[in-house]
Amino acid sequence: LSLIPQDIDTMDILSRCLYRLRRYDECYDVAYEGFMVCRRDHNYKYYDMFCYNLGNILYNTQRYEKALFFYEEALVKEPYDVDYLYFVGACHKHLNNFEEAVKYFQLAHKVNPDDESIIQQLNFCKDKLSFS
Repeated sequence: LSLIPQDIDTMDILSRCLYRLRRYDECYDVAYEGFMVCRRDHNYKYYDMFCYNLGNILYNTQRYEKALFFYEEALVKEPYDVDYLYFVGACHKHLNNFEEAVKYFQLAHKVNPDDESIIQQLNFCKDKLSFS
């Protein structure tokens, strides 16, 4: 994008729209700018959302190590958010860090014990550990 909006609310809306359109490169640019503005101005209202959006973009483009950084940043502000916990676990799973994946899937499971995808991922990672 040649022109990124300067106000944080518009950056948030634009990055979400671009994400839904799967325009990941442009979405990343807007979300990263929002992330940097939040850090610079100590505006943490949107900080975890921009981190989560950046994590999702990177996760969906299979850049799991970089995605992990942003998901972990989001967890600093919201340590019991089930989506953040789930995606930290998922990144670790894709990076073959099954012990760490189990840890985060277990935390996510404690927050939302009825979520079948969490249970499935947790069992998958536990199975991988038992066979290694």
